Amino acid sequence: MKRIIVNNIMEDFVEARKYMLSVLKGDGVNRVAIWGAGLSGKMVFHLLEGSGIIIENFYDSYKSGEFLNLKIMNPYKDIENIPVIIASSKPVEQLNEIMAYLKNKGIPFYITNNMEYRIKKLSQFKNIHKGKRCFVIGNGPSLNLIDMNKLQKEITIGANRIYLGFKKWKLNLKYWTIEDKLVAEDIAFEWNKLSNIIKFIPNDLAHLIENFDNIVNINFKRNDFEEGGPLFSDEWCELYWGGTVTYLMLQLAAIMGCNPIYMIGVDYSYKKPKHITYGKSEVEWISHGDDPNHFHPDYFGEGRKWHDPRLDRMEKAYISAKKFLDKKGIKVYNATPGTKLKVFPLADYNGLFEGNNG
Repeated sequence: MKRIIVNNIMEDFVEARKYMLSVLKGDGVNRVAIWGAGLSGKMVFHLLEGSGIIIENFYDSYKSGEFLNLKIMNPYKDIENIPVIIASSKPVEQLNEIMAYLKNKGIPFYITNNMEYRIKKLSQFKNIHKGKRCFVIGNGPSLNLIDMNKLQKEITIGANRIYLGFKKWKLNLKYWTIEDKLVAEDIAFEWNKLSNIIKFIPNDLAHLIENFDNIVNINFKRNDFEEGGPLFSDEWCELYWGGTVTYLMLQLAAIMGCNPIYMIGVDYSYKKPKHITYGKSEVEWISHGDDPNHFHPDYFGEGRKWHDPRLDRMEKAYISAKKFLDKKGIKVYNATPGTKLKVFPLADYNGLFEGNNG
């Protein structure tokens, strides 16, 4: 089962359709039935209309006849062996009986939900911290060289497996995000457990969400930029990939109006461990030992997957970010001890907490 989240459908029909089709076609689905002959079913029907995916019929145990010129069938009597899209406005927890029935029948299924009533909008965060400083936290080994406890009262944005340090640092992270598809899939069971942290999840990773508390679904574009720097955004409607999750965090900080922005844990230095093997290609790495490139040896430890961290591409991204933010008057400093990234002016981490710096 994959959950297809259709959020703000009336405001962003095109993006919702694009996302739904990418999920279905990515799984090789060309025929479906829709469970739910109502408003939600109608929404799914129109999202699939003209896509090349054939809608065979509707299922509904309470209705009969036709709906949108398709036959309504009783799923408990006449179900067919084709993938099913469960179209409902109910909380997912209330669909357990239907899901159990389909699992028992061995029929693949997807769930679409207009989750607007549970998922926060990124627009709600526009300028929420206007003029206040924040800390964008990378996950480099340098985090072990500074007192992370000093961030307790600060606005903090972290990513990926930063939670491996929470207990040691006594850090109450405010915001969290992820964007590498391999990493997101590999550790979904972990980040779904995060609570009391607002989580920004790209739309093409939304099917991995199981815990909807404090979720913000973002419209994330994975545009290639081999011959130039990536686009940068300080608007909630569209954010861009930059070859590193730090690039996404900088965009989130800018959208929230943070100024200045201090980067820590951005060592900008990677050693390819000898124990690395490749996945489907040489850019997909699989670890078979301790991780020397992050603050915790288990970060990309045994069996973990991620993409080749190309520093050349990252530098282009950071340069694009700096050009954009300079024009906006947003100051960014790199307060990472021993960092090799020289794109942003350097700052002394400990000095940020002396007197009234900020």
